Amino acid sequence: SSSSFHCEYTQPAAEAQAPETRYIIRRPDGTPVAVHVRIDTPSGKRMWWVTPDGTRGLGGLKIEELPLYGVERVGDAREIILTEGEKACEALLALGIAAVGTVTGAHSTPGVEALRPLVGRVVILWPDADDVGRDHMARIASRLAELGARDVYMIDWSDAPEGGDAADFIA
Repeated sequence: SSSSFHCEYTQPAAEAQAPETRYIIRRPDGTPVAVHVRIDTPSGKRMWWVTPDGTRGLGGLKIEELPLYGVERVGDAREIILTEGEKACEALLALGIAAVGTVTGAHSTPGVEALRPLVGRVVILWPDADDVGRDHMARIASRLAELGARDVYMIDWSDAPEGGDAADFIA
């Protein structure tokens, strides 16, 4: 007689019902490079990376090497808002505002090549309203200055909720 063992993973109820959002990270020419997958649950957000073909991870790329989210959509916009993350960027894009978002997380900084498309434009940095977010954008401002960017400004949303971002402001 043969016996078999069956095992199956079941998502926790909150996650099973939580919608999944997939943010496609593209080069300025539109070529997909990576996909950032996000699930928002009552207990917080979960995020992970997959390659455009669906393989888990970044396929050998470093997160700092990834392009800014939305860079392929800004065209020749003279002014661009740079947000921390894709969700805040999407909130601005939905209103027709030229925006890009960092994809590195606040503890890392986009590389020179990711930031290069912003040089020669007015760049308005919109940090999340917390120390980590402000430090993140201060590092980006320094890197932009090293690249020769001259018109870089930072939004100070003084009465923002802790961690509030552009999406919260619009909501």
